[in-house]
Amino acid sequence: MSLFPTFKSVFKMLKTMNEGQPKLAQQVEQTQIVLSFSQQYKNNNINIENDGKIAICNSPELYKNHFVICEQKIPKNGCFSFSFKIGGWVMIGVCDKQKILEQKYIAQFEQSYGHGCYLIENDGTLYSSLKIEKNSEKAFSYTEYDIVSVLIDMDQKLIKWKKLNKTENFEMKIETSDDLYPCIGLGQAWVEII
Repeated sequence: MSLFPTFKSVFKMLKTMNEGQPKLAQQVEQTQIVLSFSQQYKNNNINIENDGKIAICNSPELYKNHFVICEQKIPKNGCFSFSFKIGGWVMIGVCDKQKILEQKYIAQFEQSYGHGCYLIENDGTLYSSLKIEKNSEKAFSYTEYDIVSVLIDMDQKLIKWKKLNKTENFEMKIETSDDLYPCIGLGQAWVEII
Protein backbone atom coordinates (compact mmCIF):
# COMPACT_ATOMS: atom_id res chain seq x y z
CA MET A 1 0.00 0.00 0.00
CA SER A 2 1.45 3.35 -1.06
CA LEU A 3 1.25 6.46 1.15
CA PHE A 4 1.61 8.79 -1.83
CA PRO A 5 -2.11 8.85 -2.76
CA THR A 6 -2.97 9.60 0.89
CA PHE A 7 -0.61 12.59 1.04
CA LYS A 8 -1.85 13.77 -2.34
CA SER A 9 -5.50 13.63 -1.24
CA VAL A 10 -4.73 15.40 2.07
CA PHE A 11 -2.86 18.14 0.20
CA LYS A 12 -5.78 18.54 -2.23
CA MET A 13 -8.26 18.71 0.68
CA LEU A 14 -6.18 21.39 2.48
CA LYS A 15 -5.81 23.41 -0.71
CA THR A 16 -9.59 23.32 -1.26
CA MET A 17 -10.23 24.40 2.34
CA ASN A 18 -7.80 27.34 2.08
CA GLU A 19 -9.26 28.63 -1.19
CA GLY A 20 -12.49 29.56 0.57
CA GLN A 21 -10.76 31.40 3.43
CA PRO A 22 -10.48 35.21 3.47
CA LYS A 23 -6.98 36.64 3.20
CA LEU A 24 -5.41 37.55 6.50
CA ALA A 25 -4.08 41.09 7.01
CA GLN A 26 -0.47 39.94 6.71
CA GLN A 27 -1.15 38.34 3.30
CA VAL A 28 -2.77 41.44 1.78
CA GLU A 29 -0.65 43.70 -0.39
CA GLN A 30 0.32 46.68 1.71
CA THR A 31 1.67 50.14 1.02
CA GLN A 32 4.39 51.63 3.23
CA ILE A 33 3.29 55.14 4.28
CA VAL A 34 6.02 57.78 4.37
CA LEU A 35 5.41 59.60 7.65
CA SER A 36 6.53 62.73 9.42
CA PHE A 37 5.56 63.99 12.86
CA SER A 38 3.50 67.17 12.87
CA GLN A 39 5.04 70.37 14.23
CA GLN A 40 1.49 71.64 14.83
CA TYR A 41 -0.44 68.62 16.15
CA LYS A 42 1.56 67.79 19.26
CA ASN A 43 1.79 68.35 22.98
CA ASN A 44 3.93 71.36 23.97
CA ASN A 45 6.40 69.06 25.79
CA ILE A 46 7.34 67.33 22.52
CA ASN A 47 10.10 68.54 20.20
CA ILE A 48 10.26 67.39 16.57
CA GLU A 49 13.69 66.89 14.98
CA ASN A 50 15.39 65.45 11.88
CA ASP A 51 12.83 66.78 9.36
CA GLY A 52 9.88 65.34 11.30
CA LYS A 53 11.36 61.87 11.74
CA ILE A 54 12.12 62.04 15.50
CA ALA A 55 9.85 63.12 18.39
CA ILE A 56 11.34 63.74 21.84
CA CYS A 57 9.32 64.37 24.99
CA ASN A 58 11.08 66.34 27.71
CA SER A 59 8.23 66.37 30.21
CA PRO A 60 9.08 65.90 33.89
CA GLU A 61 6.10 63.50 34.00
CA LEU A 62 7.69 60.16 33.21
CA TYR A 63 4.60 58.15 32.21
CA LYS A 64 2.08 60.78 31.11
CA ASN A 65 0.80 60.20 27.58
CA HIS A 66 1.86 63.32 25.64
CA PHE A 67 0.68 62.88 22.05
CA VAL A 68 2.12 63.75 18.68
CA ILE A 69 0.18 63.02 15.51
CA CYS A 70 1.71 62.36 12.11
CA GLU A 71 0.85 64.69 9.23
CA GLN A 72 -0.33 61.92 6.94
CA LYS A 73 -3.89 60.64 7.16
CA ILE A 74 -4.45 56.94 6.53
CA PRO A 75 -6.42 56.50 3.28
CA LYS A 76 -9.95 55.06 3.66
CA ASN A 77 -9.30 51.96 1.52
CA GLY A 78 -6.40 49.54 1.37
CA CYS A 79 -3.70 48.16 3.60
CA PHE A 80 -0.89 50.36 4.92
CA SER A 81 2.15 49.97 7.14
CA PHE A 82 4.66 52.09 9.02
CA SER A 83 7.31 51.46 11.68
CA PHE A 84 8.82 53.17 14.72
CA LYS A 85 12.03 52.70 16.71
CA ILE A 86 11.35 52.98 20.44
CA GLY A 87 13.29 55.04 22.96
CA GLY A 88 11.67 54.80 26.39
CA TRP A 89 8.00 54.71 27.42
CA VAL A 90 5.99 54.92 24.18
CA MET A 91 2.45 54.12 23.03
CA ILE A 92 2.12 53.31 19.31
CA GLY A 93 -0.91 53.24 17.02
CA VAL A 94 -3.49 55.39 15.31
CA CYS A 95 -5.99 57.96 16.49
CA ASP A 96 -8.89 60.14 15.52
CA LYS A 97 -7.10 63.52 15.34
CA GLN A 98 -10.18 65.50 16.41
CA LYS A 99 -10.58 63.53 19.63
CA ILE A 100 -6.91 64.00 20.56
CA LEU A 101 -7.18 67.73 19.80
CA GLU A 102 -10.23 67.95 22.11
CA GLN A 103 -8.16 66.30 24.87
CA LYS A 104 -5.27 68.77 24.32
CA TYR A 105 -2.86 66.00 23.23
CA ILE A 106 -3.18 64.03 26.48
CA ALA A 107 -5.63 61.17 25.87
CA GLN A 108 -8.10 60.38 28.64
CA PHE A 109 -8.26 56.60 28.75
CA GLU A 110 -10.41 56.68 31.88
CA GLN A 111 -13.37 57.03 29.49
CA SER A 112 -13.03 53.29 28.77
CA TYR A 113 -13.86 53.71 25.09
CA GLY A 114 -14.60 56.52 22.68
CA HIS A 115 -11.21 58.14 23.41
CA GLY A 116 -10.25 57.98 19.73
CA CYS A 117 -7.17 55.75 20.02
CA TYR A 118 -6.00 52.26 19.06
CA LEU A 119 -2.67 51.82 20.82
CA ILE A 120 -0.20 49.39 22.32
CA GLU A 121 1.99 50.45 25.25
CA ASN A 122 5.51 49.24 26.18
CA ASP A 123 4.19 46.72 28.71
CA GLY A 124 1.70 45.36 26.16
CA THR A 125 -1.35 47.24 27.48
CA LEU A 126 -3.89 47.87 24.73
CA TYR A 127 -6.27 50.78 24.25
CA SER A 128 -9.28 50.55 21.95
CA SER A 129 -11.74 53.32 21.22
CA LEU A 130 -14.10 50.70 19.81
CA LYS A 131 -14.21 47.81 22.32
CA ILE A 132 -14.21 48.29 26.09
CA GLU A 133 -13.01 44.73 26.69
CA LYS A 134 -9.77 45.45 24.79
CA ASN A 135 -8.76 48.33 27.07
CA SER A 136 -6.04 47.17 29.47
CA GLU A 137 -5.86 43.75 27.78
CA LYS A 138 -2.25 42.64 27.29
CA ALA A 139 -0.49 41.91 24.00
CA PHE A 140 3.31 41.74 23.65
CA SER A 141 5.80 44.07 25.32
CA TYR A 142 8.64 46.01 23.73
CA THR A 143 11.64 47.91 25.05
CA GLU A 144 14.10 50.61 24.08
CA TYR A 145 15.55 50.24 20.56
CA ASP A 146 12.91 47.71 19.51
CA ILE A 147 11.26 48.41 16.17
CA VAL A 148 7.50 47.99 16.06
CA SER A 149 5.62 47.87 12.76
CA VAL A 150 1.98 48.84 12.45
CA LEU A 151 -0.26 47.42 9.75
CA ILE A 152 -3.63 49.06 9.10
CA ASP A 153 -6.11 47.14 6.96
CA MET A 154 -8.90 49.64 6.34
CA ASP A 155 -10.98 47.16 4.31
CA GLN A 156 -10.91 44.50 7.07
CA LYS A 157 -11.06 47.21 9.81
CA LEU A 158 -7.95 45.85 11.57
CA ILE A 159 -4.82 47.19 13.18
CA LYS A 160 -1.91 44.85 13.73
CA TRP A 161 1.32 45.49 15.65
CA LYS A 162 4.42 43.39 15.08
CA LYS A 163 7.80 43.52 16.76
CA LEU A 164 10.39 43.51 13.97
CA ASN A 165 12.42 40.29 13.63
CA LYS A 166 10.17 38.57 16.20
CA THR A 167 7.08 36.42 15.94
CA GLU A 168 5.23 38.56 18.49
CA ASN A 169 2.22 40.36 17.06
CA PHE A 170 -1.29 41.36 17.98
CA GLU A 171 -4.32 42.60 16.06
CA MET A 172 -7.67 44.13 16.91
CA LYS A 173 -10.67 45.70 15.21
CA ILE A 174 -10.80 49.44 14.56
CA GLU A 175 -13.50 51.91 13.59
CA THR A 176 -12.71 53.36 10.17
CA SER A 177 -15.55 55.84 9.67
CA ASP A 178 -13.49 58.66 11.26
CA ASP A 179 -10.21 59.84 9.77
CA LEU A 180 -7.31 57.99 11.39
CA TYR A 181 -3.73 59.22 11.75
CA PRO A 182 -0.59 57.45 12.95
CA CYS A 183 0.23 58.73 16.44
CA ILE A 184 2.53 58.27 19.39
CA GLY A 185 1.99 58.79 23.13
CA LEU A 186 5.25 59.63 24.92
CA GLY A 187 6.45 59.81 28.50
CA GLN A 188 10.06 60.90 28.96
CA ALA A 189 11.03 59.23 25.71
CA TRP A 190 11.87 59.53 22.06
CA VAL A 191 10.64 57.72 18.98
CA GLU A 192 11.95 57.59 15.42
CA ILE A 193 9.99 56.92 12.25
CA ILE A 194 11.70 54.11 10.34
